[in-house]
Amino acid sequence: MQNAHKQAFEGFLPGQVTGLRKRLADFLFRKAEFDEVSIDYIKEYSAKGSVVFASFQTSNISLFMFYTVLIRHGIRPPAFTLDYNPYLLQPLKYLWRRLGRVLVRFFLRRKQPYVLDTDHIETLLSNKESVLFPLLSEKFFLRRYLEIKYDSLRYFIELQRKMETPIYLFPQMIFWNKNPERTNNLFQPSATSNKGFFSALISTSTPSYIRILQPINLKEEIEHSEGLSTGEMALRLRNKMIESYQQEKRLVLGPVLHSQQEMIEKVLFHNDVLKAIEQISKEEGIPEYQLKRKAYSYYKEIAADYSIYFIKVFEIILDYIFKKIFSGITWDQEGLKMVREAAQKGPVVLTPCHKSHMDYLILSYIFFKNQITPPHIAAGTNLSFFPFGTIFRHSGAFFLRRSFKGVPLYTVVFKQYLKILVQESYPIEFFIEGGRTRTGRLVYPKLGILHYLIDAVDENYNKDLVFVPISIGYDRVLEEGAYAAELKGKNKKKESVAGVFKSSRVLWRKYGMAYVNFDKPFTLKEIEAAGYKGTDRIEETGNRIIRGINRVTAVGPFSMSTTAMLLMSTKGFSRASLIERMKTLQTFFTWSGATIYEKTRNPENFNAILDYVLASYHEDKIIEDIKFEDGQKLEDMYLLKEENRPRIAFYKNSIAHFLLGISYTSIGILSCRRNGPTMTVQEITEHFEYLKNLLSREFIYPEEICNSESAVRTALSYYQTKGILSIEADAVTLHEDASGDLVFFARAVQDMLEPYFIVMDVVNQNHKKRMISKDLTVEVRKNGIKLFHLGKVKLAESLSAPSYKNAIQKLKDDSILTEEALSKKNSVFNTKDQVTPRKIRDTIEQYLSLLA
Repeated sequence: MQNAHKQAFEGFLPGQVTGLRKRLADFLFRKAEFDEVSIDYIKEYSAKGSVVFASFQTSNISLFMFYTVLIRHGIRPPAFTLDYNPYLLQPLKYLWRRLGRVLVRFFLRRKQPYVLDTDHIETLLSNKESVLFPLLSEKFFLRRYLEIKYDSLRYFIELQRKMETPIYLFPQMIFWNKNPERTNNLFQPSATSNKGFFSALISTSTPSYIRILQPINLKEEIEHSEGLSTGEMALRLRNKMIESYQQEKRLVLGPVLHSQQEMIEKVLFHNDVLKAIEQISKEEGIPEYQLKRKAYSYYKEIAADYSIYFIKVFEIILDYIFKKIFSGITWDQEGLKMVREAAQKGPVVLTPCHKSHMDYLILSYIFFKNQITPPHIAAGTNLSFFPFGTIFRHSGAFFLRRSFKGVPLYTVVFKQYLKILVQESYPIEFFIEGGRTRTGRLVYPKLGILHYLIDAVDENYNKDLVFVPISIGYDRVLEEGAYAAELKGKNKKKESVAGVFKSSRVLWRKYGMAYVNFDKPFTLKEIEAAGYKGTDRIEETGNRIIRGINRVTAVGPFSMSTTAMLLMSTKGFSRASLIERMKTLQTFFTWSGATIYEKTRNPENFNAILDYVLASYHEDKIIEDIKFEDGQKLEDMYLLKEENRPRIAFYKNSIAHFLLGISYTSIGILSCRRNGPTMTVQEITEHFEYLKNLLSREFIYPEEICNSESAVRTALSYYQTKGILSIEADAVTLHEDASGDLVFFARAVQDMLEPYFIVMDVVNQNHKKRMISKDLTVEVRKNGIKLFHLGKVKLAESLSAPSYKNAIQKLKDDSILTEEALSKKNSVFNTKDQVTPRKIRDTIEQYLSLLA
């Protein structure tokens, strides 16, 4: 640093600024921030080698901001800048020295050394000081272009060839705001442009943020660039960083936004839409001008009208709402990092599970908070009611009808709109399940939108798609009561303004935590490289998304404690026994590698977790204290009423997929045990295979369950570690008193087996009749209620309309039931096979008898 003072190099930066300049910086940059990833990069790589910041902005105000925010975070700022004139930061004494240097050069004609001709930069880097230079300096471009020695990037490459310590290049950029770039806005400056003092002063009320991109190890770059000259390497590195800059810009701001009129032109004047209008006109005799008017109205019904200003206001509203209803929202930072990296491969398609209307809001909220442009979201037309439809539309929602049947022109317009979104690389979010799950389990994938997206790639609207499976979970869902009613067959209430105001009472209570986790992104090209072609790609993509969501769904305090509660008893339970069963689950989840939230990992926290969970359930009268006749409480004993079980089964079902292997295996073991304590792996596997096939409509099975024998052996190895059984070759021997854990885990699928038993019983009784679909549904519900009250069905949560529907669909898949359409909304079922439904019913009944 003494050399800088002696030579009065113009790029010198002090360790801090004080006085008026500090107060000015604190005011101008009070809303400027780093993101956590950038801070982590600086701290991590500073310890590994020398740091050189490569800035995409070149103004002194940009430098001043970067310098100020570094100091605010306790990070040492750069000691020197190249190709800047940082007079705003330099002490007055140093500015006098610089003036003296200029005067000496002018009057005495004495040539002053250029800093890169000295060892000053090398000395700084060797002393662990950092340096900054602009990557795209317009002011100094001609000097760099004419004389090689002024190219800072070349200098650092040559310096790295001499140094043993690696030099890390940190591409650095500033976002003055998050306003997307538009094709028709000539007066709005770019969010990443250079700002002068007055423009920075005007924008002080707007939050700005500084982003450090993935650091580049110069030492490794040189090793991997054998045969390239320094000039060629500098050109390649500069282009690489510029490409990273453009990708990050698109990720944060989104693609360049087209006006509504431009989008209408792109969609409605597309050849596919015009051809469809011409064809429909010929087939149905409708004038083309009427069909074009209809196509225009369809477009207005569908299309989003993205506005950053609406999103900023919405952020303020959501800050308030989320603080009211959630104890907190936690998300996977590493997952967000994967999303950033994935966005470089193609348009990002976000595919979360759908458990609540909150899903629409939470993901966009997290993205905006983490400087990633919120996606365009496929939403049902049920949410397009005024005024909330307008708010959602301006926040990126585009709307689709539940069914496209009978409206071919609507289908063409919607598909073309989706293809244009893919062409422009807008991030897209859609729910692979279609609607919200009412059971907590993931619904079988709906492949319509997925089909259209893949068609867009096939038709060269883009080169690839990047799919990101996302799990969104809640301690308690806001729609809990409504879901329980719908499971019993009650019709879903239509969304409306009145309904929103009526539901405003949700703001007066907490629903616990919300959790967001990201699975590893995958691309369409990866699916194709695995050998999937044509429509097989669509099904495989849908299955991978569902598996990915299940994989990163995490076990939380409510899901674990509720699972233990429901599996151990149908009525009362003690606190001590509940904690023991939570420990049983925690041990298994840890052993099997399931994701478990931090508080739920340690059994020492279980008492505190139960305080939290039981208080929440107590408040809603889901559980009650057990009392004597005189009203005195029975200490630490609780009653779970039958009618309340369906309401909380949602939380157990959200993690039920983790228990399938151990549950099917347990039922197999209990079945084989009827013939004695010794059995074979093959015998257990036969039962496993039967159950897996029977309930195949309930789950997209995880890959580890697809091979039945392997899954059985995995479960058996767990039981062997617990001392419940021993294995010699293919022989399995149960130890005494082994029933406890076996029955406990076997009960995980009881609420799925019982609905199938109910349906099989109805089909068996009506095997010679033609059953209208509506009548069949009514008969199944009636039979479920009857069997429940007769005690043949034990669990209230088994009286589940979605499970009935899945059981009927399974019978159709296996050709036991055949269906004939009577109208758009009704059909008739036939079966001539009495033997198979009765056999299935009797087998299920035998399995259920093991769970008592």
